[in-house]
Amino acid sequence: MLLILAFVLLIFKARRAKMVKLIDQIPGPVCMPLVGNGLQINVGCKDELFDRIIASRKMFGRRQGISRVWNGPIPYVLISKASAVEVSTGQTICLRW
Repeated sequence: MLLILAFVLLIFKARRAKMVKLIDQIPGPVCMPLVGNGLQINVGCKDELFDRIIASRKMFGRRQGISRVWNGPIPYVLISKASAVEVSTGQTICLRW
């Protein structure tokens, strides 16, 4: 039983390492191992939280239209340009806002 648990954890760790390697190729602020960017966006009101997320996007994702932040172990990818949406979805349709 212990061997099966160790095998499952090894597979989980390998898959997570692959995901983290891919997500870290997206520009974004440096994050801490367990809390991510949670300490940077730890605020009291929703408006200030939104302002900090937008500031992160402006700082790191201005050119490509894409940036990432980590909330604990969960990555969030922020897409702000239609060209980045077209690349990520694989569709070449014209997006109108």
